[in-house]
Order: sequence, then C-alpha cells, then structure tokens
Amino acid sequence: MFLLTPDSGLIFWMLIAFGVVFFVLAKFGWPVITKMIDNRKQYIDESLENARKANERLAQLQEETAQMLKQAQEQQSKILAEAVEMRNQIVEKAKTEATTEGQKLLEGPAFIGYPVVVESNGSDQSWILLCFLGSLEILLPLIIARASTTALLSCEASNPLGLRSSRFL
Repeated sequence: MFLLTPDSGLIFWMLIAFGVVFFVLAKFGWPVITKMIDNRKQYIDESLENARKANERLAQLQEETAQMLKQAQEQQSKILAEAVEMRNQIVEKAKTEATTEGQKLLEGPAFIGYPVVVESNGSDQSWILLCFLGSLEILLPLIIARASTTALLSCEASNPLGLRSSRFL
C-alpha cells in the first residue's frame, strides 16, 4: 500500500523531475520536432503544387495534341480530295483525248502511205526506212486508246481514290 499513497516529498521530487524533463524538451526537443513537421508540411505543399502544375501542363499538351491531330486530319482529307479531283480530271481528259483521237482516226482516209527517213549521226551510215502505214496506223491508236481507257476504268473500280499504296485504302 505504500506505493498507492504517495508522500508529499515524493510528489515534490516528481514535480521537479517533470519540470526538468519538460524544460529540456521545450528547449531542445520540441523546436526540432516542430521544425521537422514544418519542413514536411512545406515539402508536401510544394509537391501538391508541382502535381497541380503537371496536371495543367498535361491537359494543355493533350489539347495541343488534339488540335494538331485535327489539323492533320483536315490536311489529309484536303489532300485526298485534291487527289480524287486530279484523278477524275486525268481520267476525264484521257477519255476525251481517246474519243477525239478515235473520231479523227475514223474520219481519216482508210489507207495512208508515206516514206519515213531515219538517219544516224554516224560517219557514213545512213538508213532509209520506207514505211507504208495503212490500216495499221488507224488501228493501233484505237487499240491503245481502248486499252488505256479500260485500264483506267478497271483501276477506278478497284481503287476509287486511284492510290497505289494500300495504307490509304
């Protein structure tokens, strides 16, 4: 029972020991602890600020990327439209030329014969080539025009944009 009922002297020495420990902690311990807590708080605040800035920068970069992608898609569609238009013009021009050439050949004389002279630039060699281009002169351009028109039309049917690379199809 002696431990359960303290004396006045024991209480006095306990208060003095408590005061000394309190003084030492107040003088040397708590400033260090509070300084460490303040530093930690400052580090956390800076980290949160940096994270916020990084998120803002990320959002800005995503907007710029989306804008650049949109511009690229617009340019792609513009280029493809120009390519389709150019292809259509070329096909139309080829068809028109083939038709007019065919009409000219059909309206021309049935048999044409004339000499063609071919000379070499060599010293004494010269050749004279005599060609009579009758029905062959009429039929050959028609066959070529028909074949090129057919090739363009088949190319147009299998590849509507007229592109060679399969990555654009």
